[in-house]
Amino acid sequence: MYKKKIILFAAFAFLIVILALSLTVWSTKFTASNIAQVNMANSLLTEHLKLSDHSYRLFKQITDEILLGKSANQSIVRNKRAMITETLSRIRALEIAQREALGPEKTKGSVEDTDNLEMAINGILKSFAEVLEMSDEQSRSQKIKFLLEEQIDNNFRDAINLALQRQSGLVDALNANIENRHALIYWSALVLSLLAIFLTILGSLALIRNITEPVDQLKKGAEALSKGDLQYRVPLGFDAEFDAIAESFNGMAHNLAEQKQLRDTLNQNLEYEVAKRTEELVQLNQTLQHNDVSRRHFLADISHELRTPLTIIRGEAQVALRQKKLRILTLLYVMH
Repeated sequence: MYKKKIILFAAFAFLIVILALSLTVWSTKFTASNIAQVNMANSLLTEHLKLSDHSYRLFKQITDEILLGKSANQSIVRNKRAMITETLSRIRALEIAQREALGPEKTKGSVEDTDNLEMAINGILKSFAEVLEMSDEQSRSQKIKFLLEEQIDNNFRDAINLALQRQSGLVDALNANIENRHALIYWSALVLSLLAIFLTILGSLALIRNITEPVDQLKKGAEALSKGDLQYRVPLGFDAEFDAIAESFNGMAHNLAEQKQLRDTLNQNLEYEVAKRTEELVQLNQTLQHNDVSRRHFLADISHELRTPLTIIRGEAQVALRQKKLRILTLLYVMH
């Protein structure tokens, strides 16, 4: 059970790390994708501005040609037309890429705006060509007025403004989407972090409690055994691993108590036997001492009883020896 808790805690921490990494990767990819989309929209906006600039410059060059005649610089007119064509090609390519990236719903009308711009530019250029071919000054003046006021100032300006507004709105929508997603990422990361911190603290406290409580009980049991209290038992009711350790500890304490009891019993028996043998030795020593005293008395009595007759016998022997010696000396003297 304890191992399972550690594994679950590690799995939870790993899950938090995976979620954080996933959120980071997703936010990075989302940011990169949105940056690319915003760059594409800004590029389209820039190309529309270039198209507007090139078109107005072309219209001015053609107007100068109308006013000044064929002596106007035709190379500039051809260059402007080529630049307009290239700009329209880039706009179309960017709009196709933008539609593939954002979908037809968000880019609705962008391709149609370009078609309208191209039609408006072609219509203006066609009108300019017709004006150049007119010889009647009055009709020519009316056509130029209609061309400048209606086709250029109204139709073309409205078309280019509509395209610019559409791209500007798209850029604003993309920026707003980025801000909303960034806010979502921020709050998601904040909530995930707070949740991870809360659950980590909660799990850590629970894990610490599940470890310190049984460890403290085992410590108390060890201290009790070290002080000689062999009746102390570690309580059960913890995890299966700690309960197994506690049961082994209690079994060890029980065995030590039985061994202590057996040792005390053997010590008591030994003390009894030693006391009994000691008492027997004391009694035997007292007997030996009594026998030694009796022996001394016996020897003293025998010595006393034998001393008097021996003294008499000795005196008689000495007298006899003196008389014998005297006889021998007398005999020797006589013989001499």
